[in-house]
Amino acid sequence: MLSSEEYGALPLVDPATLANLEYQLDSRFIARSFATDFGATWECRFACLSYAVETQDRLNSLDAVLSLKTASIMVGAKRLARVAEDLESLVRLAELSQAASALGLVWACGFKTKLALLALCRK
Repeated sequence: MLSSEEYGALPLVDPATLANLEYQLDSRFIARSFATDFGATWECRFACLSYAVETQDRLNSLDAVLSLKTASIMVGAKRLARVAEDLESLVRLAELSQAASALGLVWACGFKTKLALLALCRK
């Protein structure tokens, strides 16, 4: 995992990626709804990931982190996607104790991303 300062160099949200999703779906409403739902479900998504990692459940940890990474990429959450990618590497290496120690960083990044997405979708 990188340091929080190194992750900070990445944008929380890339508006161009969300605009591209709107184009691909041919619907601003559907793309913005997806992004808003991503923000609205952050706490639940994190709880599933956290529980799986903390209970050393490698299979469910991998499922949860892949879901987080994929959804983050789709909405343009660049920083969170990178954090999830690095967490995925730890899970794949069965370094679940190390992954558990990174959950605070995941939470902080995800929460900031949620706020940034919700603000962007209000525009």
